[in-house]
Amino acid sequence: MGRFKKLHSISLTSLNNAEYTYLMGRLDELAFPPAKSDEDVDDGGSPSVVSVTEGNPDLGILESEKVAFKADLALMRDLVFEKKSLDESEGMEDVDEQRDDVVGYFVVSVKRMKQLTIPGMDDAIKKVYDIVKPYFGVAKLPLNQETVSIDGMLADLSREGIPECVERMGLKPILEQIQALNDEYKRLDAERAKARAAIERESGKDVRARMDVLFDDMTTAAFVQSAANPTETNTAFIKDLNDLIDAVKSAYNNRMAQREEDKKEEEGKKEEGQKEEDDKTDGGTTTTPETPGTSTDPSASTTKEPGTATTPPETSTQSKA
Repeated sequence: MGRFKKLHSISLTSLNNAEYTYLMGRLDELAFPPAKSDEDVDDGGSPSVVSVTEGNPDLGILESEKVAFKADLALMRDLVFEKKSLDESEGMEDVDEQRDDVVGYFVVSVKRMKQLTIPGMDDAIKKVYDIVKPYFGVAKLPLNQETVSIDGMLADLSREGIPECVERMGLKPILEQIQALNDEYKRLDAERAKARAAIERESGKDVRARMDVLFDDMTTAAFVQSAANPTETNTAFIKDLNDLIDAVKSAYNNRMAQREEDKKEEEGKKEEGQKEEDDKTDGGTTTTPETPGTSTDPSASTTKEPGTATTPPETSTQSKA
């Protein structure tokens, strides 16, 4: 494409899947607009309003190219919008939020009752508390681990004599709700896996390789047509295509500039963190005055006591987004 001065060039390989799919989607709209009805056609029967049900003759695009392009565009859209195409995902997030709330309420209730003295219930509370204690952080686990852990907690709480204790504590309805939400989450998870398996997808790399060729062939053909047999349609197409390419390149450049800015900001934070760590290390050194009772000269050098170790700051990790 770069050899044609009036057709702007673009590096397709530099675009991410979202940018690439947007470009191809807009090309699809420009190259294959809806066929105009009879009342929309001027009396003169201008070529600019010829039906494009078979490729687009005015742009030199073949029907086979149109069919192949639209098929691959659909695959790319599936790849980019996979999460949105699976309605179960959003439902799973809602169920997980409810599950976290109910599990949290159950655990906190057991903790608080353990701190109280309730006549006739101490034994029941202790039994339930001892079972639930290992599961206190269950709601913070990664989703799959959380599901399995809740199943484990429910199984432990169903052991002989324990359900009666839970009921005496007034927590049976809460436990039943946890069971229902966990079962619903597992059902949705299975449905999502089934939906993903049912959609046969090729890798984005393979699809893009085919679309790259189609993009080059179709846009080149349109440019040749606009030069050899200019019409209102193909001339407008080249203009709109160039505007589209410029817009996509601008968005790409903005993204790369933002990435570079974020990178510098992250490096700055790391340098600042290292500086603070160095300051802490310097602050842990001691000085040995030459004469007891005399003050230490600020300009005097300091030495670190043998065996002194710097303890790194504790870091916390989130096990669940």
